[in-house]
Formats: sequence, structure tokens, C-alpha cells
Amino acid sequence: MVSGNPTTVHPASVETAYPGNGIRASSAVRQRGISVEGALWGVLLIIAAVTRFWNLDYRTLHHDESIHTYYSWFFAAGDIPYRHDPLSHGPFLFHANALVYFLLGDSDASSRFLPALTGVLLVAAPWLLRGARFLGRWGALAAGFMLLISPSFLYYTRYIRHDPYTCLGAIALCIAIFRYLENPQRRWMLLSFVSVAFMLTNHEIVFAILLAFVGVIFGTLLLGSLRPLIPVCLGTVGAAILLVVARNVFGWGPLPLIPWRSPTPAQQSAYYRDLLTHPFVIGALMIGVLFIVASASTMRISARERAGTDGYLPAIFGQGPEGSLERGVLNALRDPAGLAIGSVAALFIFFGLFTTLFTNLDGIATSTYATDGTLLYWLGQHDERRGNQPWFYFITESFQYEWLAIFLCTAACVMISGHLLRAALGRGMDRRLLFSAFLLVWFGFLFGVLSWAGEKMPWLIMHFLLPAILLGALLVDEIVVGALNWYRARRGGILGFSERQFGLGLLVALVLVAAAWFFEASRLTYGTYPSAGAGFGAREVTGWALDEWWLLAAIPLLGLLLVGLAAILAGVRRTAYITVTAAVIVMSLYQVHAGFRLAFLEGDIARDTLIYNTTTPDIKRMDDELTELSYLAYGDDRLEIGYDDCAAWPLTWYFRDNPGARRLNQAEVATGTGLPAVLIGVPPAWDGDCYMPDELEGYTSQTYVLRWHELESVIYRNFAIAPELNPASSAWGVESNPHGVSAIAESVWSSIMTQTTPEGEQRLFRLLFFRELPGGLNGYRYKIYIRNDLLPTYNDLRYGE
Repeated sequence: MVSGNPTTVHPASVETAYPGNGIRASSAVRQRGISVEGALWGVLLIIAAVTRFWNLDYRTLHHDESIHTYYSWFFAAGDIPYRHDPLSHGPFLFHANALVYFLLGDSDASSRFLPALTGVLLVAAPWLLRGARFLGRWGALAAGFMLLISPSFLYYTRYIRHDPYTCLGAIALCIAIFRYLENPQRRWMLLSFVSVAFMLTNHEIVFAILLAFVGVIFGTLLLGSLRPLIPVCLGTVGAAILLVVARNVFGWGPLPLIPWRSPTPAQQSAYYRDLLTHPFVIGALMIGVLFIVASASTMRISARERAGTDGYLPAIFGQGPEGSLERGVLNALRDPAGLAIGSVAALFIFFGLFTTLFTNLDGIATSTYATDGTLLYWLGQHDERRGNQPWFYFITESFQYEWLAIFLCTAACVMISGHLLRAALGRGMDRRLLFSAFLLVWFGFLFGVLSWAGEKMPWLIMHFLLPAILLGALLVDEIVVGALNWYRARRGGILGFSERQFGLGLLVALVLVAAAWFFEASRLTYGTYPSAGAGFGAREVTGWALDEWWLLAAIPLLGLLLVGLAAILAGVRRTAYITVTAAVIVMSLYQVHAGFRLAFLEGDIARDTLIYNTTTPDIKRMDDELTELSYLAYGDDRLEIGYDDCAAWPLTWYFRDNPGARRLNQAEVATGTGLPAVLIGVPPAWDGDCYMPDELEGYTSQTYVLRWHELESVIYRNFAIAPELNPASSAWGVESNPHGVSAIAESVWSSIMTQTTPEGEQRLFRLLFFRELPGGLNGYRYKIYIRNDLLPTYNDLRYGE
């Protein structure tokens, strides 16, 4: 049974109960001032605040950001009341950002204040999980550190999207669950209700998160106090299999398609009628009802003998020790007042936000049963596959940025699987097995669901990266506590050096070996650019570099030699601890490098696949120039500007305060009369859906770049075959090529084997460390048309006198 430690561990007694926590602060130290642990947390939070809030407005708002900000701004101004639209996810972001604008004003920087604050809170959140049954003190610090330097979390907590809020809600719910098990105070119960409510009003990924959480809780109870339900569950699974077989045998046909594109009431009614009369759905509902009835009856019979005068709940859940999941469930059910308060608060938050503070009652439908509402909308458009990304998208995405999470999470998954196997065989129970299993399922389920989902976007990486970081932090705590306990039990020196001197020397040596490899790889891969016509940014390996390419293998071999000698002289265990520490330092340096460049230097240049469809710096520069042009030409800000639909985002946001700016429809542009002094748009030759002419009489045009998009095909699309996409979107190539399981495995192996050639190694190294894109940037261009009488003034602004 996975139910935690039978001993009650109070927060105040964690160090006493588990003296191997590692960070020890005596009472005398606490009386004098802050502890070492507190100082480390203080440093983490200061750095988090600086990195999240520093220079938030340097980067142009992206397409999605401008939509979020514009409608939040309208809502704050009271001009257009917010109405829930699932295309832009839930209402929380718009209400929260409107409040920020009301308090602090509207700007690019203030638009990102709340995500930045969320980023700081995410770094701080593991502090609440520093108990020995959870992350431990070292593990909590490691989690905070990894969240601090994660390029994904750094970038997207400086970006106005829903995802940071959902991540904060998810870890808050995790904290609430496990802190309640440790100490069943009502505040943790209320935090769980509030967290769920806010997540439901923010982003639809919450349904996958809650399914993972509930699955672990039910599975744990099923192996414990609900063990009598195992036959019922097996019977339900068997009935479900028979139902699927019957569907194929009797040809019941597919379920009705969800009418998610602006459906009429009649279409929605027809959908539910067809759904609820479908034989497969009727069978599934019958199985569900029978499962509930059978479960209630089974547990009642099972607990009848033990019920006595205390009732059935203590008979079912009261057998577990203090701190176990069973006890937590019993404590929650014994607090009806807490459950009622939490439920009322959650419902108020949920319906209050979806109905725009009870002013739009249509929000009740769009938040629940409407086919174009919060859940059915996204299920319905699954096959649209926006972004058209392959099944391996998040694998290649993670490898480019999140080395720490990949390395530590993979090792942690192996460790936890071993703990679960030992527990299943009755060979011992780890004190935080439930917490470990919870994180493992959370990570695995989210990674699987997001890899399967039709729409894959880079910001979604945050949702499985969060539990991956927490898993890695668990491993760090195990390693550090074990190392400290082991070192305290040993005394002596090595070759005349103290253990500390030897360890520090080996650590520095290994980091220097990694640095030497980096500098040598930078030199050898620099290469030369080929002759004209070979493609922008495609370097060639030089002949002299090929002659010295062996150095790239010799330097790591030197590191292995150092590790081997250290293992002989100092022992395998001590050397392993130092080697892992060196690896973590090197990977941390890589992530700091990648994150700093991504967030502060090139956040609006599409060199990174972590950024999708980047708005270029041209937009802000053009906006500043047109504002200055208006004041120079007219003495105010009423310069007439017209823009088409293709350039509307983010221009609608940047022209929000310009009374002369408006969106032009195709008919207005076609007439050619009464046009504004400045026009902005995209000619049909560049995008068939656009309608701005290539040139306009009386105007002079200038080409700019609206958005950049990295060339996916030369970075990751050809990594493997993706049979779920059209053949040209992956290594599949053409439809006649094999695309079965063996062909997919062969394509993956072929991509891996490119790293056995100097050319493949050069491309990958220059991409990861310098973001060199062999194909350059893929720009989506637009034109600005300046009326000729304003052209001299504009040119003076644009190019200088």
C-alpha cells in the first residue's frame, strides 16, 4: 500500500525526525539571525525578482500577447465588457490584467507584471514542500534553483499567457494536498478548492492535470483502504473492452462531431441528442452507473463488520496511520464546514469569472456544456492540429533548453520506479513514496497527453517541465543528504589533501575540462561559409579542423581519465558525488546562457524554437516613428493610419491610443479614395488572404518584417517520421515511403547517427550554443505606405537628416 510514512511528522520536528536533511541550523544560529537555508532562499528570490521584472518592455508584444492585452485593456476601460471566448482560453487572465491596468496603467511592461510576479512565486513555491516527506530541504532549494534558471520558465514568465498561472495553480494544489495529509488544517483544504477553481477559469490543460492527480489518489486508495474495489474495477475494465468490441462488431459508427465553430442552438441540441442516443455512449453510461452502485455496495458490505458505532467512514478510511492518504480523506470528510466553505468559494470564483462578475450569464453555458465552450471547443478542434507539430516535438524542444530537467528527471524516474518495485514486493517503504509516485504520474501523464494533442505549442512545455523539475529535485535531495551523511561518517585525507580539498580540486578540474571542450568545439566548428548559392548560415567544416577533430573526443576522455583515477584513489562513491555535481554545474551554466540570451537579448528574434511566430522589433520602431511624425506634421497624435486584417495584431494594441488609427476593410482599400495618410498591410503576392495593393498612387511604400519564424524543417521536423501529419511535415517525405513503427524507429536512429559525422556535430553544436540557423529566418513581411507629402519628414525620422 502506497500511503506514506506511518509516523506523524510535524514541520517543527522534521530535523529531529530526519537528521540527515542536510541543512542544519542550530537554535543558537536561529536566535542570532537568519539561517543558511533562509539566506539561500533569499538569494534565489532576489535573483528571481530581478530576472523576471528587469526590462519587461524591451521586447515587442507577440501576436497572442497583443490579443490578451488589447481585450484586457478594453475591459479595464469599460468600453467592451469581457465575454468568455475559449479560443483565448479562460477568463482569469483578462480579469487579472484588467485589474493591473486599472491600478498601474497600460503599457508593454505592465502587461507582463502579473506573469513576472507569478514567476517569482513559482520559484518560491517549493519552500512549502521542504519537509522530509516531500522534497526535503535540499530538494526544495534545488527545485527553486531549477525553476529560476529554466529558459522555458524564464521566458514565459516574462510573457503574458495563461500557462504560468496554471503552473502556479498546479503546484499550489500539490502543496495543499500533501501539506493537508501532513497536518490537516482547513487552510490547506481551502487552498485546494481555490487552486482548482482558478485553474478551471484559466486554461483547459487543467482537465489533464486534475485527471493525473485524481488518478494517483484513487490508485493509492485502491491499493489500501479501497482494496475491495479491485474486482469491481477489473470488471469495469472488462465491460469497457467488451463495449469497444461490440461497437466494432455491430458497426455503431463514430461519435457525432462536435460543432465547435460558432454553432447555432439547434446544432448544439442536435449534437447532444445524437451523442446521448448513440449506443456506445449509452453503454458507457450504463457501465459508469453500475460501477458506482457496485462500488458503494461492495464497500458497505466490506466495512459492515468494522462500522460499529463510529459509522462507515472510519471503518473504511480510519485504518490508515496518521499522515496517510486514508487519514487525509477521513479528516476531510469529517470537516463538512470546510468542504462547504471551499465549495462555495470555488463556485463563486468559477462562475463569477466566467460570467464577468455575473453580468454575462451566457458564461454559464460556455464554461460547462456549450459545444463551443471551454472543453468541447478544444476537443472539437483537436484534428485541426494548429502548428502542425510532430509527436516528437516536445522531445526535441526539451533537449535544446532543459538539460537539467532531462538529466535529473530521467534518473529520478528510474530511482522512483525501483522504490515502487521494492514496495510492491514488500521489501521496504520509502517515507515519501506517495509524493514520488504522485510526481511521476503527473509528469508522465502530462507529457503523454501533450505529445498526443493536436495542438502543440512551445509554451505548453511548462506543464510537464514543472513535475520534471520537482522529480529532479527529489533526486538532488537524495544525493545531497546521502553524500553529507556519508562524508560525516568518514575522516581522513587523500594524497596529503583533506577530503574537502580533494573534492573541490576534482570538481574544478572537471568543470575546466568541460570549458576546454566548449572552447575547442567553438574553434573547430567555426568553419567557413561556402560559395554563393549554398544557403544562408550553412557553415562548412574546414580541412584543418577535420585534422584536429579528434580533440573533441580526446578532451572528454581526459575527463573520464580523471574520474577513473579519482575513483581508484578516493573511492567510487565519493567520485560519483563529485562527478554528478560537476555535471549539474555545467548544465546549469548552459541553461543560464540559453535563458539569458533568450529572455534579454534575442527575445524578439526567432532563433529559438521556444519562441513561436515572433513579432519583430520593426513594429515598436515604426510605432515610435509614426507618433513622432504625427506631432511634427500636425502638432498632435491624430495622424490618420489605416491597417489591414493581416497586420492587425499586434498593431491594434500599439495603436490603441491613436484616435486616427483604424482597421481598413477590403472594399475601402479597393476604392482607393479617402484613404488615410499612412497605410499598413500585406500585398496578396505575399499572402493570398491579404488585400493591400503592391503599390498605391500618391504613396511610397517601404517593406518591413511583421513576424519571424524559424525554419522548422532544418532544426527538428526531419528528426523522425510523424505519420499523424502530412508526409512533407516530417522525415516521412512522400506518402509512398514506409511510415510504420519500424520505419519510425529507423528514422530516429538515422537522425542520431548524424552525430557521428563532423558535419552533423558542427550543425548541432552551433545551433545549441550559438543558435545558428542554417536556413536563416523566415520573415512574414508587410508594407508601410506613406503619402508623398509626408515622405520627406518620415525619411528624416527614419534615416536621419
